[in-house]
Amino acid sequence: MGYRSEAVMAVAPEAQPLLLAVFAKYPEVRKLCTTEADESIPHWNGEENSWFIRWEHIKWYDSYEEIHTLKKFMDALEEEDWSYFGFEEPDEGCDYNSYRFVRTGEDHGDIDCQGGAYDFIHPYSGINY
Repeated sequence: MGYRSEAVMAVAPEAQPLLLAVFAKYPEVRKLCTTEADESIPHWNGEENSWFIRWEHIKWYDSYEEIHTLKKFMDALEEEDWSYFGFEEPDEGCDYNSYRFVRTGEDHGDIDCQGGAYDFIHPYSGINY
């Protein structure tokens, strides 16, 4: 069965061409973000060319190639370094503020947040009884 996470990634319009280029180069990432996602909306939040992806119960392990590649995509946005993918430098404004990623795991406090866009996407906690 394995440890499962809930994860959301939102990509702003300025970074969507890079996401699509990653999809073209890595079909397993495209599959993860489209057919294997619980929700995948390519024109989200009223913005054409923004993309929202949600996974409800995903094994988010860096040892899985598609997860590793998607994390490298987010790292490239953070660092503005596309050498891993062999891409030219992206247009201005394609950076930390071009995406948002939030992941919560099964264990208390297992939370990852990255990116500066869509700050209304954030983890929450509640009480189950």
